Amino acid sequence: MEKKKPFPNLFAPGRIGKLEIKNRVVMAPMSMGFAQQDHCFSKKDINYYEARAKGGVGLIITESVLAETEISIIPPEAPVVACDSDSVMPGLKALAEAVHSYGTKIAMQLSPGQGRQSYIANKMAIPAAPSPVPAFTDHDITCRELTREEIGKIVKACGDGAERAAKAGFDMIEIHAHTGYLADQFMTPLWNKRTDEYGGTFEKRLKFIKEIIKEIRKRVGSDIPIGVRLSGEHKIEGGRTIEESAEIAKKLEAFGADVLHIDAGCYDANIWMTPPEYMGEACYAELAGKIKSVVDIPVITVGNIKSPETAEKILSDKMADFIGLGRSLLADPDWSNKAKEGNTQDIRSCLICNEHCVGKIVSACSVNPILGEETDYKLPEKLKTKNVLVIGGGPAGMEAARIASIRGHNVTLCEKEKELGGQLVAAAAIPVKKAIADFTAYLVNQVKTSGVNVLLGCEVKLPFIEQMKPDVVIAAAGAVPVIPLIPGIENEKNISILDFLSGKKDTGYSVAIAGGGIKGCEAAIYLAHKGKSVTIVERLSAVAADVNPISRKTILKLLQDAGINILTGNTIKAFTTEGMLVEDMSRQKKEIKADTVIIALGVKPKNDLIKKLGDRVQEIYSIGDCNNPRKIGDAIHEGFRVGSII
Repeated sequence: MEKKKPFPNLFAPGRIGKLEIKNRVVMAPMSMGFAQQDHCFSKKDINYYEARAKGGVGLIITESVLAETEISIIPPEAPVVACDSDSVMPGLKALAEAVHSYGTKIAMQLSPGQGRQSYIANKMAIPAAPSPVPAFTDHDITCRELTREEIGKIVKACGDGAERAAKAGFDMIEIHAHTGYLADQFMTPLWNKRTDEYGGTFEKRLKFIKEIIKEIRKRVGSDIPIGVRLSGEHKIEGGRTIEESAEIAKKLEAFGADVLHIDAGCYDANIWMTPPEYMGEACYAELAGKIKSVVDIPVITVGNIKSPETAEKILSDKMADFIGLGRSLLADPDWSNKAKEGNTQDIRSCLICNEHCVGKIVSACSVNPILGEETDYKLPEKLKTKNVLVIGGGPAGMEAARIASIRGHNVTLCEKEKELGGQLVAAAAIPVKKAIADFTAYLVNQVKTSGVNVLLGCEVKLPFIEQMKPDVVIAAAGAVPVIPLIPGIENEKNISILDFLSGKKDTGYSVAIAGGGIKGCEAAIYLAHKGKSVTIVERLSAVAADVNPISRKTILKLLQDAGINILTGNTIKAFTTEGMLVEDMSRQKKEIKADTVIIALGVKPKNDLIKKLGDRVQEIYSIGDCNNPRKIGDAIHEGFRVGSII
């Protein structure tokens, strides 16, 4: 009997225009920063896309490729891709051939330009936009209005770029017309103040995108489909609503678009451009569904889609026709093949953390240390088999253990608790941190299936090491809470953030949180949603200062919406029987009353055992928080590196 396919809709063939696609999995465009200095695709770019094709993706849409670089302001050193001359052809052909060898189709996302969102190197570099509106990166600079002649050049450049892509073997063109870039600016009255044929009315604001579609169709013919990436909502005051986007979608179909790719946000609301975990999974699907209800062409949805189960449900509910995966494919290029075979437990789950992949000149991934190198990378062969002892089953310890075991070493992993995960277990306790729970489950499964000897409830001490006589010790015991010498710190109503998150201790109705880092803020939001009265006390001038800007913006909004009382610039002078005594910057003291005080003042490395080891073991490594408390991605990368070199 033939094995039942676990995700029949996700792996059913699809069609965009005349283009047949083997499944409904689309790799969404992401700017990686791998480009050569001449703005061509690099060998690393090709390896990166090839790995996702090999991993089973049906359609790959490249990162944004600039149609021209004369009107748009692009620094020479910027690692962006352009398609403005025939010099790009060898790279385009190599990329198309690499992807096609796996039966995957490839689309170029073609950008007409950046407009008000252009990079500004100096006050003399004035961006060209539809209208003289303030530049995004410097509101003191007013953009100059594009002339009709320049508009014509941009339209022609889009046709030139599309024709080059078609000649190189690309299967589809997607027009970059979203998140407040140039084409989006023309369509939006907030940014388009023109009174000529390119502005002033709904129809006229669409003339620019209409001309681009017409020019591309003339240059590539009817066999190559044309898509448009469109923001369903801008999520800012005066920006586009889903109702207007639905009307635009109908026009785009009439203009000749073959597929619409729906997201949300703009740089003025950038939390929606790369939504963090707090936004939930599939956060654009509803917008895509509303667009799909008014057009007859296929719709691609995207945005925090992590699991095949979620993707399948979107398709079965007819919210979209194709599933766009972005960061999930950075985390695991083999996502599609694993899902198709039903091996979902082996999918390396994205953390949706934005820590390594967003806002960097060259992108990386918290959970995939070899991002962009997967095609050529091979783990180093071991010189000899070693007995390896890994102390601590957190992310660093598990990653080091599994990599060392895959390379053929005899690995024993000791964890003092009754389950693997370390501080990931506590971090995943809050419902919005499901991404961490999913990744923890993946890592635990990989450790168990890679041949590692796992000893739970085993706290390693010197006699254990002396008896085992390992060749290598990898210390990954994590960190312990910082307990400052503040009067009253030992009060019974005080509990540590780890004890709270792990469920060892609960709180009363009113809660004061000592420390406004990310863990304290997340705990505060969680408690507020449970109906608790929460106050955060932070010594610094701002809370959530230890997280990336996009996630921080979201956290601050959630704190505000939850009505959490935040006291910044306040030092804790004492913990009292009523709560805590704090002092502000003007030396004014006041008491914060609370039923429970959560201590979230950071952690420090747990490395006392390493200090005692001395020369008892020839090779000793300290990784993760045991080395220096940081992010999950730092722990994974260190674990991978050490597991690869022993």
